[in-house]
Amino acid sequence: MEQNIKSHEVQTRERYKNIDYAKQYKNDYVSSLNFKGLKSRIIARKEIKIIQLFLDKIIKKDMTVMDIPCGTGKLGSTLSKHPIKIIAADISESMLDLAKNEYLVDKTKYKIMDATKISYQSHFFDTIVCLRLFQRLPSSTRKKILSEFNRVGKNYLIISYSFNSIWQKYRYKLKRAMNEKAPKFFSETKSNIIIELNNSGFDVLNSKLVLKYLSSEIIFLAKKKEKK
Repeated sequence: MEQNIKSHEVQTRERYKNIDYAKQYKNDYVSSLNFKGLKSRIIARKEIKIIQLFLDKIIKKDMTVMDIPCGTGKLGSTLSKHPIKIIAADISESMLDLAKNEYLVDKTKYKIMDATKISYQSHFFDTIVCLRLFQRLPSSTRKKILSEFNRVGKNYLIISYSFNSIWQKYRYKLKRAMNEKAPKFFSETKSNIIIELNNSGFDVLNSKLVLKYLSSEIIFLAKKKEKK
């Protein structure tokens, strides 16, 4: 079982590093006219709306914000609207290259980076945004990443998970039945997600479902716990 999970993680990394996959990923969120592309853009718009809502609650001038994984720059224009410094990071150079025209140049630095080994000193970032990563990872890897987020973060974390419900279980089984090669999802109940964040040093301040029936995604706004 553990070997299968590790194999899945390797396949996921390699898929996102592939330039053709990166181009298709961006196309789905920008210009595709097929159903998958339309669905992706609807979900992306709702994600951005939630991210904007959370940023409005916490953002302050000259904050340093890390967008990891930044993918092809879906959050670029949203983050660039704010008077902040941005680090756009991704493990995939292909994704990062396609993201570079989505952020304002004078506000942004780009880094090829593995979220389990963040190459910044402790307490460097005021806010970390992590979208569409944890649904691809088992609990053991998520905890490693959350430990790094706690180390390099000072205040806030905006992060998405896959939300586990009866409907979403049925939806995922149907998807796998139709396509055995469909990417594996790691879903958790809301209570388990909150426990995972709490155990990693974060208090949950708010959460929002992206789209109840079209997506299993739930986005959390959390704050790093103060040391007693």
